Amino acid sequence: QSLAQMVVGFPMTVCAYDPYLTKAPEGVQLISLEELLSSSDFIVTLAPSTPDTSELLNARRINLIRTSAYLITASGISIAEQDALFDALRNDHIAGAAIDVFETHPIAPDNPLLSLDNVILTPHIGGATEETIQRHSRIMVGDILRFISGKRPINLVNPDVWKTHD
Repeated sequence: QSLAQMVVGFPMTVCAYDPYLTKAPEGVQLISLEELLSSSDFIVTLAPSTPDTSELLNARRINLIRTSAYLITASGISIAEQDALFDALRNDHIAGAAIDVFETHPIAPDNPLLSLDNVILTPHIGGATEETIQRHSRIMVGDILRFISGKRPINLVNPDVWKTHD
């Protein structure tokens, strides 16, 4: 709904697929997933990763996407069948993709998506605002300064490690 509010002012048709939504936000047309995939120039996935959404974009559905379309995955990577997505991108069946979430973080160095020039990959920060980046930077610097001065950092991933530091 937030994305819909941002884009309805642009001169384009805004469509959505959501099996749980009964009333579309203003300016948005609810359509079937297949119709959305076969008619859209830009497709954005925002669904959470659940057993119901795992490989929602399977090979058959990925093949419905127009060759001029772009896929933006802002949800869990499991939404798209990875081999089918890679093949569609490699063979220019899809114009391009922007992907923010991967099976591992950071992305594995041997991930085949890294070999493609029609893909934008971001390290799970695609939705980070300027304020978020500044806040995270302050937190990291603060903990580094605490560590350098011999104090326990506040944000330890594994606090048990600090016990062995003494």
